[in-house]
Amino acid sequence: MRKILSTTLLLLLMCANVSYADTIAFSDTRTVWEGYEGTASVPNQDVYGVPDFTDGALELVNHELRSITLNYMTTETSTAYQRLWNNMLLGDWFIDTADSDNDWNYVIHNTNPYGNTAGNWALYEFADGAQIPVYTTDWEALYTTSFAFDGLPREDHPVTLLETMLASGTLLGDVGFDGWDPYNSSHSGSSTWTLDEALNIELMGDVTIAFQAACANDVIFETVTAPTPEPATLLLLGAGLGVLGLVRRRRQAI
Repeated sequence: MRKILSTTLLLLLMCANVSYADTIAFSDTRTVWEGYEGTASVPNQDVYGVPDFTDGALELVNHELRSITLNYMTTETSTAYQRLWNNMLLGDWFIDTADSDNDWNYVIHNTNPYGNTAGNWALYEFADGAQIPVYTTDWEALYTTSFAFDGLPREDHPVTLLETMLASGTLLGDVGFDGWDPYNSSHSGSSTWTLDEALNIELMGDVTIAFQAACANDVIFETVTAPTPEPATLLLLGAGLGVLGLVRRRRQAI
């Protein structure tokens, strides 16, 4: 009996220690963040100049966010556009988890104001009721806004969270950023923000993400679906805990 229990326990522990990785792809289907339609001078135009945010992916391990990758490109080749590309000023990442409160739960904040070089950004968590609404027209009370001048695309569109609002959140730690790719012959690039596993950002169900550069030439506002634990996984975990309890009781009885 003891041999059977030991073998069962070993198998369950081996299964429990398996890491489950998921890649959640996102595209660029929105011309503005939801709720900010009034900031677009040409509502149906996706890209103004450079860059064109094309798509990206969230990498999850055991349902926890490990990285965000953003891909971008351009068809523009003039010297002026190359200079604009290389000096791209980046905003924050905003994340709303599947808690149905329509508030941002996490913000990955660019600590180098609008910079695009490699380095650490800061991850903030906002408790329920922190009043950082996903959909609002009162953006000036919450965000720094785009550099677009009067009449230009996405005037007053959100870019980063104001320092006063960051103070209402909890700083969880650093997020590594590998930098903005310089203009190149392929007219494309890819950047990744990497989160340490100790940050424990769990994503399950519908998740909304948002991002843009300070120029507001393109934006990301997408809702994706992160997988939830399968019933078999939960049953396996419960079985493992049950076997551990049985082994402990048998040892105590000896």
